Amino acid sequence: MPSPFSKSSADAAASTLADGSGDFEFLAGRWMVRHRRLRRRLAGDTVWDEFPGICESLPVVGGLGNIDHNYLEPPAGTYRAATLRLFEPGTRLWSI
Repeated sequence: MPSPFSKSSADAAASTLADGSGDFEFLAGRWMVRHRRLRRRLAGDTVWDEFPGICESLPVVGGLGNIDHNYLEPPAGTYRAATLRLFEPGTRLWSI
């Protein structure tokens, strides 16, 4: 019996084509990433700091959302962050 909390590959592919609910499925997994951020935000600055990190992305709510766990390693010290995205089937829109 299939789990009510996950989609089959065929279901996921069909929903991606039909409604956009699979738009972020490519993020699933653990990735070594390179972060960029402006040195002085909201100040017209154009100088970027770059630093490594790790991002782990997992589907939630039966594929209607995903959460990213981020491990950032800037020079000032390592910290963690999270991102939550949710899909609204009625409007076919994602929120973050």
